[in-house]
Amino acid sequence: MSVKDVLAHIEENRLDMIGKIWQRNYFERVIRNEQDLENIRTYIRNNPVNWDQDDENPKRIRRK
Repeated sequence: MSVKDVLAHIEENRLDMIGKIWQRNYFERVIRNEQDLENIRTYIRNNPVNWDQDDENPKRIRRK
């Protein structure tokens, strides 16, 4: 759905969802070629492994 469609649906159904439907720090990226696609696939595959080092992981052990 487009943003316009989502907002129309919210308004038509009188839903209290503004501010609850957008992902924080989200950005779109256009996949332009096979190398871009492979880089994204690699990122997705490796992402869970990197969670222990992620600054947003509340259980991350920080070394001083």
